[in-house]
Amino acid sequence: MKLFAVLALLIAIVAGVFALQNATPVFVQFLGWQTQASMALVLLVTFALGVLFGFLISLPTMIQRMRKIAHFRSRADQLAYDLAEANRKLSEADTAPQTN
Repeated sequence: MKLFAVLALLIAIVAGVFALQNATPVFVQFLGWQTQASMALVLLVTFALGVLFGFLISLPTMIQRMRKIAHFRSRADQLAYDLAEANRKLSEADTAPQTN
């Protein structure tokens, strides 16, 4: 998690420096919509949209993995309970008086 925070901070610093050095206004036209904005803002918004779309595309896979992990954790807990129960019954059987 620390690596992620350091990487995010580094990207933010680089983006800030980039924005300060590329403040030139550019004309943007897309599907009949048009505006004028700084080049840095246009590129940063484009980058943010790319990150958002990438996240949305990977979301179903992430949800599927989380469900599998939850299923396997539940199964592991059930098996651990069954093992503890079997050990308890075995120890009860070992301590029960032997009748011959």
